[in-house]
Amino acid sequence: ISDITGEIGRFSYEFVTVPNPDLENPIVSAYPHGALFNESVQVQLLCADEDGTDDGILTPVTIHYTLDGTTPNLSSPVYSLPIEISTEGRTQVKFFAIDSNNNTSPIITENYTIDTRVPKTTATPEGGSFFDSKEIILECSDSGTTIYYTLNGLDPTTSSEVYSSPIKLEDNEKTTLKYFAVSSSGSREAIQTQNYIIEIAKNNFKPTNVFVTCPFNRNELHITWDDMHPIF
Repeated sequence: ISDITGEIGRFSYEFVTVPNPDLENPIVSAYPHGALFNESVQVQLLCADEDGTDDGILTPVTIHYTLDGTTPNLSSPVYSLPIEISTEGRTQVKFFAIDSNNNTSPIITENYTIDTRVPKTTATPEGGSFFDSKEIILECSDSGTTIYYTLNGLDPTTSSEVYSSPIKLEDNEKTTLKYFAVSSSGSREAIQTQNYIIEIAKNNFKPTNVFVTCPFNRNELHITWDDMHPIF
């Protein structure tokens, strides 16, 4: 710096740029979130913008987790690769993140339930020929399932009629019932088929010319009659 007399003053200044201190806690989440699955699932633990800030500076973050429902701490396993959950039943994942400035996220809990069982539906009565009207009851081995069915012989889909009450079959009907169940986890049963013939009128025949015979040297009776249709 010089003045009008030509005297010069010299000064030294040092400018140092430092990052803003990281005071925010990291934000951590799981993908996918806990839910009910019908197969094993790969769980990723993610941290938003590494340290959860928008200052453009990435602060190293470490994620600790547990799979047994206990509270994770700094001695818990460190997340590095997606966690495979394949054990039947419920697995509880708890995790948190900590950055190099010792800022920690809240502990997050996610519940994953694996249910690979395929539902099995039974029809009562099963298909056959009957001489009175019938109500067909569809029952599934697992609770919480949805049963879809058709009565026209076409394969049912998830857009077909949903079973909610017994299916009544009337006289002079030949019905092909097809059905399958879908569990709450999404497992799908193979399509089942039952054929029903309802012929009430044929039960009005009276048996005629009934014969009871005892074959020689056999401990049994044979009963026959002339009608063309079986009689109860």
